Parts: sequence; C-alpha cells; structure tokens
Amino acid sequence: LRQDDFLECKMLEDIDFSVNHIKSLNISLLPLSRLYRANISFNEIEEFSMNEIRGLVMLRTLMLNNNKIKHLTGHQENNIDQNSYLFELYLDHNELKSLDGALMGLNSLRILSLSYNQLERILPEDFIGLAKLELLDLSHNQLLTLKEMERVSRSV
Repeated sequence: LRQDDFLECKMLEDIDFSVNHIKSLNISLLPLSRLYRANISFNEIEEFSMNEIRGLVMLRTLMLNNNKIKHLTGHQENNIDQNSYLFELYLDHNELKSLDGALMGLNSLRILSLSYNQLERILPEDFIGLAKLELLDLSHNQLLTLKEMERVSRSV
C-alpha cells in the first residue's frame, strides 16, 4: 500500500484487506478519518506501529490477527490521540514475544486478544492506561509466570 492510496476515500468506514500479501500499511489509512472498522488479518505484516492509526478517532475495531507481527512499535501515550476510542484490538496468531509497553494509552480498549503468540512475559507497564479492558486473551503463549503482575493486583 502507498501513503496516498486512500486520499479520495474520506467517507470510507469499513475496510477488509484480509487474506492478501500486505507487508506494510505505510500510513495509508490516515486519510480515512471516518474509518470505524479495519480488518487487516491474514497478511504478511511483520512490524506494526501504532502511528498507523494515529488520528483515526472513529476507529473502534482493528483486526491484525494471523499476520507475522514480531514487534509492536511506539508507546501509545505518545502516539495515540487522547480521544482515541479503539474498543477492540485483535493481535492473535502472530509472533509477538513481548509488548514492550506499546499498548499504553489505549484508554478505551475493552477487548485485547493476544492468543497464539510467543509471549514469554507480561509486565505491568504493558497495561498502563488500559483501565476499561474487559477481556484479555493470553491463551496459547509461552508465559511461565505472572509474578510481575502481582504488584498491579495488590495496588488495585
């Protein structure tokens, strides 16, 4: 995808790019200010930056499952607009080993699916700002302990 592919599609609310060979979005979605739902599953994306959705304040559901994502880049408190209303994020069936705090600031997120990755540990900073999270799926990963999360549960 090229950066200017959707310049003339400002009214687009729902996209489905699933089952393709997309390797990068190249911030091509940013002109889609009314985008509500994006299905980019079953592609070949290896790295995803939250800058790809910066400014998409109408985006509620983002499906990135069944890609080859090894890294999530950027810390959200710096990248996502304060009025981001992303409710659902699907990152299952990827190759993530850690989150590195990349989801910080998704303060409206309710559903986060991280199943079938290679996550080895989860840290408290991975969930900073996710106060509205209702469903967290960490099944089928490489987690050995949640000891680091003990301090979070004690402070709540």
